[in-house]
Amino acid sequence: MPEDSKSFYDGSAKLTVYINYCDAIEKNIDRRYLTNRFYFTVLAATIAAIGYLTAPSDHLSSSFINHAPKLLSVAWFVISISWLFQILRFREISRVKFEVALEMEKELEIAAYSRESVVTRRSNFCFEYTQIELLLPAASILFSVVSFFLA
Repeated sequence: MPEDSKSFYDGSAKLTVYINYCDAIEKNIDRRYLTNRFYFTVLAATIAAIGYLTAPSDHLSSSFINHAPKLLSVAWFVISISWLFQILRFREISRVKFEVALEMEKELEIAAYSRESVVTRRSNFCFEYTQIELLLPAASILFSVVSFFLA
């Protein structure tokens, strides 16, 4: 085996790879938060537009006012579905990354993610973030359907 390959398999190289992988996990979580903020902002703008277009107004044509809320409700629905699938996609990516990190920990003397998992399960206050996170797009889907039929 070449000398370079041997040095890769020593403990410090494994630890370096593990640390870099943990950074990748954190970046994935950060992207997930940014994505949630983006979708929340887009949905808030869509809701504001529906509110604006359903308010009595003299400067908008009546045919536009009649169709715009339904079109915005459809857009709201599509955005909410997309958001829901993004959350599920990020959750699956996170699950896979954590599984790989746990496998890497078996070869190291540290077990940060394993320990965190044990402590979190013992906590009475920790909720599954994904379940809470899914409530907003799910409620948004429901409200977009209601909005469509009320518009």
